[in-house]
Formats: sequence, C-alpha cells, structure tokens
Amino acid sequence: MRNKILIAAFLLMARVSAWAEGSFIYGNLKYTVIDSVNRYVSVSKGETELKGELNIPATATNNNSLYMVTTIGSFYNCEDLTSVTISEVVTDIYSSSFYNCNKLTEINVAADNPKYSSKDGVLFNKDKTTLVICPGGKTGTYLIPDFVVKIVSGAFGRCNGLVSVTIPNSVRIIESGEFEDCKNLTEINVDSANEKFSSENGVLFNKDKTQLIRFPEGKNGSYSIPNSVNEICSQSFSDCSGLKSLTIPNSVTSISDYAFPGSIHIETLEYNTNAVYDDYGLFIPTNSLKTVVIGDDVTYIGNSAFRNCSSLASVTIGNSVKKIGDLAFNGYSNLVSVTIPNSVTDIGEDAFGGVKNINYSGSATGSPWSAFCLNGTIDGNFIYVDAEKTKLAGYFGNETNVTIPDNVTSIGNWAILGYINSIIIPNSVKEIEPWAFSCPGATVYLLCTEEEWTTSFDWYWNHKNSGEIVWGYTPTPVTETAANAVNIYAYGRSIVVENAAEEISVYDAMGRLVCRDAINRVRTEICVNNPGLYIVKVGNVAKRVVVK
Repeated sequence: MRNKILIAAFLLMARVSAWAEGSFIYGNLKYTVIDSVNRYVSVSKGETELKGELNIPATATNNNSLYMVTTIGSFYNCEDLTSVTISEVVTDIYSSSFYNCNKLTEINVAADNPKYSSKDGVLFNKDKTTLVICPGGKTGTYLIPDFVVKIVSGAFGRCNGLVSVTIPNSVRIIESGEFEDCKNLTEINVDSANEKFSSENGVLFNKDKTQLIRFPEGKNGSYSIPNSVNEICSQSFSDCSGLKSLTIPNSVTSISDYAFPGSIHIETLEYNTNAVYDDYGLFIPTNSLKTVVIGDDVTYIGNSAFRNCSSLASVTIGNSVKKIGDLAFNGYSNLVSVTIPNSVTDIGEDAFGGVKNINYSGSATGSPWSAFCLNGTIDGNFIYVDAEKTKLAGYFGNETNVTIPDNVTSIGNWAILGYINSIIIPNSVKEIEPWAFSCPGATVYLLCTEEEWTTSFDWYWNHKNSGEIVWGYTPTPVTETAANAVNIYAYGRSIVVENAAEEISVYDAMGRLVCRDAINRVRTEICVNNPGLYIVKVGNVAKRVVVK
C-alpha cells in the first residue's frame, strides 16, 4: 500500500519538461537517470557496503524531485548481501546485476510486478517460463522447476556453491554461458523425457548427443568425448581448470570459437580429428600441455598449432598426417625430439624451430628452411641445414651475446630467437633471410660495411624496427696481463675482484664492455648472469675468467 501511495504521488508530481540527466545518492544506493522526461532511474550499489537484506525502493528523491526506480543496475561484488526484495515497478533486471554476490540466497519480487516473479529465491520472468538469475549463494543441488522453458545466458553465473543442477523436460532453450564460473559444479543432469537436451556422466548435450554444450567446471580428471559428438559448442569447456586429459574422437567435425576459453590446464591431449584447427592452429590453450597424441585419422597439423608450448615434452604424430603447418612446433618448449612419419610431404616454414632432434626419412617439399634443420647438422649450440655447416638454421644456446661462426654463408628465417642482446655477423655471411632475427632489442653487428653488402636488405628493414644494426664492427682487442696482487675469480654467476685500487671493467670474449665499476673496495662482486669467457681489467691488469 505504501509503495502504491508513493507511485501515485510520483505521477502527480511528473512534469512534461525534460530534466537534466545525471546520478545521485539516495539513502545508501546510487541512482542514475535513464529517462529525464518520465523521470525513470536505475539503481546500483553506492559507496556504502551492503550487508544482509536489501529492499530496493519503488521511488527515489533528489532535489525535491521524485524518480521511479525501473531498472536494476550493478550490485557486483556485494559479497555480504543475503537477500534482495524488488518492487512492483521494476521492468529491467540484467542477469549480471547480482554477479559475484556469494552470500545472496534470495531474490524476492513483489507479487504485482508485471514483468518478474520469484520462487524459492530464484528470479524468473512473470509467468516463470524463463529462469533469469539463480542467486550466487545457492548451494548443493538445484532442481529447475518443470514450468521453465528457457535458461538465459549467465543465469547461474558465479553459483560457486552449486554442485548439481537438474534440467526438467520442459526446457527448450539454453543460452550460451548459462553456467559461467560455477567452480564446484560437477553434474548437469537432464530429464530423459526432454526433447531438446540430454546428459551423460554429468555433461550437457543436445538430444542426440551430436553437440557437446557444457562440460561442468568442477569436473576433474580425464574425459573422452563420446563418438556421437560432431560439434563442440562455444564455451563448452570454459574455465574447466580441473580437466587434465582430453580425448577428441574423429567424429568431431566442428569446434566453435571460444570452445576452450579461460583457465584451461589440459596436460594430455589425444585427438583424431582435423577439426581441432583453424587457419591459426589449435583452439585449445596450450601452455599447460605436456603430452600430445595425434591420431591416425589426422591429415593436417595447423599453423602455430603447438607454438611456444612451454611445457610440451612428448609428441606422437599419426601415420596419416600429410602436412605440418608453419611454426607448428616452434618456440620455447621442453620438446627435444620429434619423430615425423614418412606420410608427411609438406612441412611449413620454421615448423620445428627449437627442436634439436628430428627423426624423419621422408621427402618434404618447401624451401631449405621449411623443415628448420630437418636432417641437418648440429654443432654445439648451432644447427645447420647442410653437412658443410654453411647454412645456419638456428641457435639454441643460453648466451645472450651470439657470434656467428666463420663457416656460415647464409642465415635462415627465425635462426636467432628470443632474449638476445647482440649478434656478431662475420664477413663470410653473404645472405640473410628477411626474418632471420626474431629478438626485439638486439644489436646486430656486421664486420662488413654497408657498401660491401651485396644482397637483399629485407632483413635490415625488418629488424631495424625493433633493434639496432651496426656496420663495419671491429671487436676491441683485450690482452691478458699479470694479475699481481689483485685477486680475480669466478663465484657462481658472478666475478669477484679483491684488492682493486682502480676502476674495474668487464668485457666479454669479443671485447664488448659488459659492465664497469668505479667504486674501489676490498672485495667487489659483479653479477654477469650468463656463462662464458670474460676478461676483467683493473687499471693495467687484465685476467680471463670463465663463468660456468
């Protein structure tokens, strides 16, 4: 009755003229004008922390003007809110309005609200055919009432206490993202009489199980997708951080974009379908992958499919694979050996950058760099395309200052990768591929001058955008002399200088200054980080030090 009197007063006070839009605080809530002519406002949390029960008023007053509260805005992160009561004038509520309200167990709606209703604390549309919001504080098992036809996107968002949801035979529409961030949900069960949906082992499918719709986030361990499935839908495996092993059968012909978004920690992937790939490679996030088994029905490994899989240590490639895409196994991983079946006839650009041991006896098409040292020659930290070691395919050492050997005449694409400070190119090099250096910030030193260079400058312009290039470089000679009373030695990844009375300078093996210390102490410790040969000068004294 009180709300009806206030609404009547509101209507009497309404003016035809427009009011300026804006926001204001009334009580402990924030109101934003959404219709200045009719004076409608939305309500959201203000600066005061909300606890316990919240009764959202039908009207709010600002500067002696009365506004009608028609829209529920954001009450995001109101973690101590336990119940909300909504008036009869509210006409718009978003499914995310009470997102992350982890203690909210009840949303109650006035009986005469024309658009919304509630039952057992859950928000529905007026005739209860659409489930709009299940409060985030609901726990245990929830049985959706058998009058519900539609579940909207985000309806169960952040219901971290739910472990099981049962869908009745009445439901015909389930929007994507309906069970988003339900961290402990392990079962989604569907009434067997439902004509649109089904479930198996707690996983949600369409009726004939040709579409996998949702894998519960709280379900852990290993999972093999049934052979009936031909489509993995969008957000099917969203934030399934407990899933460690996944098998995708050859029945799968389509994997939607964002099928595997969020926090995914799959360690073992076994698949037998080409549908895993688009033009850019694998849909599944790959940082956690340790083992990959590629089945005998797969014919194509996509571009960048396993690029920079930092944990990848084992790969088995099926005997039907014919093409391996560009950069497919490139990057910084634990993968040191790969056996390629002879069925492979096409290997993409830099497909195996970073893999030192390639076992392959077939004949793949492409440029000399396409297989990235396939059947090449390994010598120390360098890999060459040819036995004569004239065509450099890659460098895999740990030093950040790299000197190309004098036997090299050609440097291939992506030969020098990662965190490199400097690269010294000898006069023997006559060709550099356009993308030879993928090490932003590195300085490339060429012993030849720019006038002496006779082939393409594409590499120059590509690297110039991210690093420095120095022509006609001459290493600074440093001669070792007696150390006398000064004591110089290596200590771990540091160089220790004792009894120095003059400035200390440290050079690398090529004579480049690494650091200088002008402070004289009884004992000075200089961290060099990288192993290698260094020359330390103290005044006229110089000594070689090997840091291991």
